[in-house]
Amino acid sequence: MPRRPWAAFAAAPLLASLLLVGVAAGHEPPAAPAAPPAPPAVIPLDASTRDFDQLHLDLTVKPDLERGTVEGTAVHDFEALVDGLATLRLHCVDTEVKEVTCPRGTALRHELKDGILSITLPEALKVGAAGRVTIRYVSTPRMGLFFHRPTQEDPATPWFLYSQGQGNDNRRWVPRYDEPDDR
Repeated sequence: MPRRPWAAFAAAPLLASLLLVGVAAGHEPPAAPAAPPAPPAVIPLDASTRDFDQLHLDLTVKPDLERGTVEGTAVHDFEALVDGLATLRLHCVDTEVKEVTCPRGTALRHELKDGILSITLPEALKVGAAGRVTIRYVSTPRMGLFFHRPTQEDPATPWFLYSQGQGNDNRRWVPRYDEPDDR
């Protein structure tokens, strides 16, 4: 059979005409697959979304100077600023949450994601209602709390620890609402 390189080009107008006839007759070409849905936006935790007032924080910490960690218990007393407050959201970075409980000692569901600790309260609170949660945790802060100890380069450095969390770096060693609009 002889080669006809022009045959493919001769068929192109025919295929285009058939496609146009199909579209004109109400037949649309298949749609491209839909893009996957965008992940849900992270709701910021700041003055525009804060739905509780921090009333009191009772903090007990046990630093480990050698490891650069802090084991802590934070008891948060708060008041609902909205009706139906069912989830308490706190800033929490560089931290492993061990347990969250209510005053009766019952464990509360919680999730730590994107620097926000979300705690499901035992019941939704009305505006003005008080609540309390206790959080047991271990932090390995990279900012906000600083550990100093002797090194090979400077063996005379004393063992000491200090905090400098002004602004919003205390969230790295204490699960809490950590913005300057509520202290």
